[in-house]
Amino acid sequence: MLSQTLALILLTQSGSNKLPGQWRGEYVLTIKGEGTIKNSTSTARFKINRESRGTIILDRGEKGASIAGSPEYNNLSRYESWNGNYVTKQQGKIKDEVIQRGPLFHPKNIRRDTLRVTAPADPATGEWATGELGWPTFQIDLKENTFMWDAPRIEVPSKRYFQREFVEGPKDWTSKKPIVEDKVELGYQIIHDLNQPREWFRITGKFKPGQTELNLSKKFAFSPMLMQGLTPPKLEAEWTLVLRKQN
Repeated sequence: MLSQTLALILLTQSGSNKLPGQWRGEYVLTIKGEGTIKNSTSTARFKINRESRGTIILDRGEKGASIAGSPEYNNLSRYESWNGNYVTKQQGKIKDEVIQRGPLFHPKNIRRDTLRVTAPADPATGEWATGELGWPTFQIDLKENTFMWDAPRIEVPSKRYFQREFVEGPKDWTSKKPIVEDKVELGYQIIHDLNQPREWFRITGKFKPGQTELNLSKKFAFSPMLMQGLTPPKLEAEWTLVLRKQN
């Protein structure tokens, strides 16, 4: 779990370069879309509905860079780095279904795949699941007047059901027993089982000296993971977050 890993890291941290204050803001992430896509051999029907919301708290400010590969990484006067001192709770919900039919390994070997992901894992517990958010990093380059934001890891305990049926082809293919996976994944990430745009993982931009508010809201081109030959369409994915400095 996120909280256990973060606790081990915090034990090794030095407080000699600490900065006062904190950055914080409320975030919402939504990833949604549905449709049908097909070609001459394959068909997919998908419905994606995901949402996570909570509070970003960056209360561990330190002089120096915290993002690997930063120029003059050891220059403490050039950078400010802000991270969370602990994993925060957040609320998430997922209701996905992706059903695909098409060839696998051979044009005549046809399978039907069904993927369902739901959170909360037990719908009887309510509309929202309580998950964890960790690892957001906000770094300010005081020399170039720029910033870097590394996306947090957002986990939502979810039930993931996958079934593969061997529905058409030679007898030795159709006689195979279906493959079924049905389990609860406590560390399921809100971006799992999706094609993830590179831009999601890092946002960069200009930062003015003394700036105390930063709008990180952005739309992203996530897409469903579909079988080979099907071009996945973009989903409606949006991240909203305004960070504000508090002394």
